[in-house]
Amino acid sequence: MAFQGLQLRFIRFLGPAKEPAVFTFTKGLNILWGSSDTGKTFLVQAIDFMLGASGKLRDIPERVGYDRILLGITTADGKDYTLQRSIDGGSFRRFDGLVTETPQDKKAGKNLSAIHTVKNYNNLSHWLLQEIGLDKREILWSSTDGENRSLGFRALAHLCVIIYPKITQAISPLYDGQYQDQT
Repeated sequence: MAFQGLQLRFIRFLGPAKEPAVFTFTKGLNILWGSSDTGKTFLVQAIDFMLGASGKLRDIPERVGYDRILLGITTADGKDYTLQRSIDGGSFRRFDGLVTETPQDKKAGKNLSAIHTVKNYNNLSHWLLQEIGLDKREILWSSTDGENRSLGFRALAHLCVIIYPKITQAISPLYDGQYQDQT
């Protein structure tokens, strides 16, 4: 199966008694630029967070009052989905279509674990890899031992979302700092 891309459509921050904060993406390359301390790095970190980065999203004053994030995605075959995640991290909920509010129906959507594992394919990493045509692949983990491991989406995420400090460092932004990932 050939590699297939994903298109980000929007990222939307929601919270009770707060007006939604939305950034809409256009088709093709999107470049965030502007003055210092205007939220560019935070937005890129939020995208990475919605693509499975672990931990909590960085706390900034503008984030106060928001409790969840929606990320709209269109797959290569033209299907639209929306991922929802708590600002505090944890699992995801995937909805069919591009939704701008959390559906009232508690049964709507599908829960996806944030943790990549081959024992349970009901996780975000597996779903994203399936959508781009790289599911159930292995990568070389140790060349000395000849050990392979299951490819997880996080091994590719740093190739998709590049934060400013990575662009200006002396080594390629393709290296994420993990010695094993350089193979």
